[in-house]
Amino acid sequence: MHAVPAGRVLLLVALLAGLSAGCAAVQRTEVSDVAQSKGSMLTAAGFKVLPVDTPQKLARVELLPDLKFTTRTKAGQRQYMMADTHDCMCLYVGDQRAYDRYEALRTQSKAETAESSELLTEMDEADAEQLDDVLDTTYVPVTY
Repeated sequence: MHAVPAGRVLLLVALLAGLSAGCAAVQRTEVSDVAQSKGSMLTAAGFKVLPVDTPQKLARVELLPDLKFTTRTKAGQRQYMMADTHDCMCLYVGDQRAYDRYEALRTQSKAETAESSELLTEMDEADAEQLDDVLDTTYVPVTY
């Protein structure tokens, strides 16, 4: 068995740590983007934004699933809550009307995304047809 030089081991460990940190940063960015998108729709739908600005509030909010709805009934009315500890460090709270508006906005956003995707696919197909037309011609080599 051959001994691996300590310098190579340290280099490998440093590379793996760097890759791991890079992956974690990408994941945090993606989660933050989702949080921002949801937060924008929630506020547009009429949800109140309650700041999580004390250790006591943070301890309670961390018991809730992050970026997912939970419900509770208060004074006979259903409340919808969503914790966001990634972007705004807040708790969104809304009633049934706010939740229904949020769902309508979310559905509209999905439809717009699907429409945009379909348009891009059509554009890609048109580009492919144009490329096929160009490639179907006979070429004469250019000499200099």
